[in-house]
Amino acid sequence: MIATRLYAEEYFLNHMSNEGIPEIQRSNMVSCVIQLKALGIDNILGFDWPASPSAEAMIRALEVLYSLGVLDDDAS
Repeated sequence: MIATRLYAEEYFLNHMSNEGIPEIQRSNMVSCVIQLKALGIDNILGFDWPASPSAEAMIRALEVLYSLGVLDDDAS
């Protein structure tokens, strides 16, 4: 079997992480926030995530939902 790399071995050994970034930390959180709200979970920022998304991503999702009229002033 032949392995083909798109990067040098030195880069792989010295710069790349052994583990990938969890999907929840790379994703747009709008759909997750909508689902949690639909389930009756109001404290979105205090929710116990398996791998917590950044606070900025959560706030951005709340802002998007507010601007679309999905959430009111109380974020409900």
